[in-house]
Amino acid sequence: MQKISKVLFFFVLVCIFSCAKDSVDPVDNSCGTSYSYTGDVKLIIDQSCAYSGCHDGVSGAPGNYTTFDGMSNALSTGVFENRVVLAQNMPPDYATDGPTELTVEELTIVTDWVNAGFPEEPSSIAATYESSIRTIIDNSCAYSGCHDGQSGVGNYTFYDGMVGEINEGDFFTRVVTDRDVPSSTMPPPYAVEEGGEPRLTEEEFELMLCWIENGYPEN
Repeated sequence: MQKISKVLFFFVLVCIFSCAKDSVDPVDNSCGTSYSYTGDVKLIIDQSCAYSGCHDGVSGAPGNYTTFDGMSNALSTGVFENRVVLAQNMPPDYATDGPTELTVEELTIVTDWVNAGFPEEPSSIAATYESSIRTIIDNSCAYSGCHDGQSGVGNYTFYDGMVGEINEGDFFTRVVTDRDVPSSTMPPPYAVEEGGEPRLTEEEFELMLCWIENGYPEN
């Protein structure tokens, strides 16, 4: 009886070990992080807005931009977006102790940050079609007059419509390999004239690249 029990115990251990060995860890489809106040925007704000004599909480300019909480009112009311992103007149051209304008890269970072809801801390981005890629595709590729299934080559309005070109490598070539080739890159330079978005932002490009490298998961 004792011998049988030992055999049974050994058999159970083997089964447990085999199941554990066969289990597969969940796939991590996250790709970097979204722009955040602490990770990206604070440095820009400190250099362009929150220095002494400007929005430092003690000088003439309204608001205290030296902390995220200090900026909360300007962010929630849209004052910051209206001046910095839409009118693009902050920092002002008369600034003497700081920059008189944001660089293209800085403006892109701040704009994407505002559009994302101005998160304070960085957070992982899920690189799946449904969670993040579809919005980029809809704005930059699948709009009317382009890859909408009626106007041009391919139908990018749904996931399965894209898979063929992705598998053949055409999508990767146009979006990634030829990114700096005006005659073949996607989105093309003339996209704005036809209702699409201009060149992908660095964040969109990195997210797209990571999605492809992860096997372009749908969900």
